[in-house]
Amino acid sequence: MEIKIVHFEQKYLGDFYPLAGLVHPKEKGLEARMKWFTFGNPLYADNAKLPGLAIVFQEKEVIGQFLMAPFEFYLHGKKYRGHFGYDFFVKEEYRSRGAGALLFVQGVRMFGPFIGVGLTQVVEKISKAAGIQVIGQIRKFIWTSNPLTLGTKLLKNKLVGGSDKISDDGAEGRFPETIELSGLKLVKISHVSQGLGPSFSSETLEPARTKEFLTWRFADSPWKYHMYGQASGSSDVFLVIRQAYYQGMRLLLIVDYRFEKENYQQLGTILQAAKTIAREARLDGVVMASTCGVMDEALQRERFVGAGRPSSVIGYLPKADFPLPVHSIGLTMADADLDFSFGEGP
Repeated sequence: MEIKIVHFEQKYLGDFYPLAGLVHPKEKGLEARMKWFTFGNPLYADNAKLPGLAIVFQEKEVIGQFLMAPFEFYLHGKKYRGHFGYDFFVKEEYRSRGAGALLFVQGVRMFGPFIGVGLTQVVEKISKAAGIQVIGQIRKFIWTSNPLTLGTKLLKNKLVGGSDKISDDGAEGRFPETIELSGLKLVKISHVSQGLGPSFSSETLEPARTKEFLTWRFADSPWKYHMYGQASGSSDVFLVIRQAYYQGMRLLLIVDYRFEKENYQQLGTILQAAKTIAREARLDGVVMASTCGVMDEALQRERFVGAGRPSSVIGYLPKADFPLPVHSIGLTMADADLDFSFGEGP
């Protein structure tokens, strides 16, 4: 049996969307989302090959893939370019052949610096064997105005298999145009005029937010996002949200945010703003992901509680360029394809 690992070239594109359907069998509008997300990334425009690797059987059938999303990030005061791995998948009938492990290791090394999130236990074991380091954990946190609601919804969903198909009562129409909290005024915006600087300390690996990235990721997306920026025109504080469905609840998902560098008090204000929007839209609560300690602390202060199991964030950072170990990473749901795991809605 002849199996090869190759760059995902144009001649294999006919298998691209069928494979995506196997990875995301329940997602509506998947082809439009994959076309935008995979091929619309502004950092991909100068790459002649598709961003990732494929496993090909007998030169014709694509039986697996490991896709890569190019991204820029800050670390120790410098800006770098790397890749987020996503949609790592091998067809079930070929998983015992060992090709998946080879695909993973080869992809990580070929596309380094590399970041990966949401790995299976098998992949985590492969990562350790390949010398790939764990640089953080991603955790989900939920806030509800009535904690009893959270317990009741989760219990009902567990007992009766609650569905994500919940009727929409026009909540997005009630998202406020302006929010004022703690001397900070945020207004709803339709476009981005400039990029955003880093928020965390220089020891934290933090993805960049250029104007081009923000425009592609939110303004040009087939999914509907709502952006808020400072009324003063400053680009220091920024919030992106959308309505999401999780465990039988209608929630406000914090997809992305930025605040003044190391001004962690503003992170608390951003969380308060999200809670205000959720109340006015009559949603069940707010959900957000955290990957570092200062984010965890801010969420706990605002009475968010952990939900679900944490997942490891792994990284391959070649020692020639990154001699110091990295112990902190500041991701949001906007990085890689993290927010797509929450339903867009009915």
